[in-house]
Amino acid sequence: MPIAVAAGGLAQGLAVSVSVRPERVLLGRERPATSEGGMENCAPGVVADIAYLGSYSIYHVRLANGRIVTASVPSARWGDAPPPTWDDAVWISWRAAAGGARPMSGRRAFVLRGRFWVGMLPWTWLLLFFLLPFVLIVNVSLSTPELAIPPYVPPLQTPAEGGGLAFVPDLSSYQRLVDEFVSIGEEGSDLLYLQSYGNSLLLATLTTLCCLLIGYPFAYHIARAHESVRNVLLMMVMLPFWTSFLLRVYAWMGLLDSSETGLINQALLGLGVVAEPLPLLYNTGAVLVGMVYSYLPFMVLPLYANLVKLDLRLLEAARDLGARPATVFLRVTLPLSLRGIVAGSMLVFIPAVGEFVIPDLLGGGSVMTIGRSIWDDFGPNQDWPMAAAVAVVMVVMLIAPIVLLHRHGRRAGRGALAAAGAGGPGCSACTPSCTCPSCA
Repeated sequence: MPIAVAAGGLAQGLAVSVSVRPERVLLGRERPATSEGGMENCAPGVVADIAYLGSYSIYHVRLANGRIVTASVPSARWGDAPPPTWDDAVWISWRAAAGGARPMSGRRAFVLRGRFWVGMLPWTWLLLFFLLPFVLIVNVSLSTPELAIPPYVPPLQTPAEGGGLAFVPDLSSYQRLVDEFVSIGEEGSDLLYLQSYGNSLLLATLTTLCCLLIGYPFAYHIARAHESVRNVLLMMVMLPFWTSFLLRVYAWMGLLDSSETGLINQALLGLGVVAEPLPLLYNTGAVLVGMVYSYLPFMVLPLYANLVKLDLRLLEAARDLGARPATVFLRVTLPLSLRGIVAGSMLVFIPAVGEFVIPDLLGGGSVMTIGRSIWDDFGPNQDWPMAAAVAVVMVVMLIAPIVLLHRHGRRAGRGALAAAGAGGPGCSACTPSCTCPSCA
């Protein structure tokens, strides 16, 4: 996009860096009339992020080329109309005299190139450790099972009569999954893989909900604790990571042992609460307890990182306006922490779906999960194409909740805006300097 700036002494073809002060950038929902307003620069974009600062707001607008332009907009700018929020389409414009340009030095150009390569590092990581392994798994899933080492014939092979490479995929593994889905409801049908998918999704959902219910008060207490105590509480949350994951699962086996040697059963028998040992181990409840214990820190830490940055003036303003504690939490605190909830839910739900160790040790084989099915096919059954197909389908199934949670996280600010009332009618929790119509 060509940019007009009022600068002299610049030769044609010279690399320059352009800067515009945020308060000189105008933001609106419709394209401005450049001929009437004298706006030489105008471009459409999408609101990528917003920072509400009482009497004004900072908008970060992403242009079509991926660049981010910052605009400082007074809260009174919108009047009674609702202000733009996340993902809304907007137009930005500024005069040529509002921007400045200077020649880009060799060091500056080198820094920009360095930023590009630094930004490429995470993409390179994803390419090497996610995309390439996933391509290999897809290749195995399209192979033909055979008693050999490895136990499959790849789809890309050279024909016996010679010639170039030929791609001959075998879709029998995926056909087995489709046949199971079609045979749902039929008497005597074998739904091994569908039951494994269902059990894994159910356990992952219950684990995420339990971690959220337990971890939210935990994270809120840490965020509101005194700074001298906060680091100690955070260390207690991360303390289990100092011990081997496998040892922690074995410790739960000792606690939940269904015989009289189990620590929990010993305590219950000693107190006279039960007359005989309870079957606490090798069931779905034991697996759920172990998974909640193991994944709880992954929910607490993102929630803490979000809650500790919460502006306490919003809570004070809500209480000053007569809001009850429950209303303050539901209308202000909870909406503003939605991004932390989404981040923690993703960190818990995604790995919990493919969990293998905890269901195998605490479930004792009675709880069939997708991780156990994949292990059986890769191990004793020696059916690598089937195991790879099950893994591919699981990844595809996880893409949908990942996309939904990501979109919900980006739009979480909409609920936060409505709850905090910053710059809109019906404001219930504005800062002392708020200039929205309901507080003016």
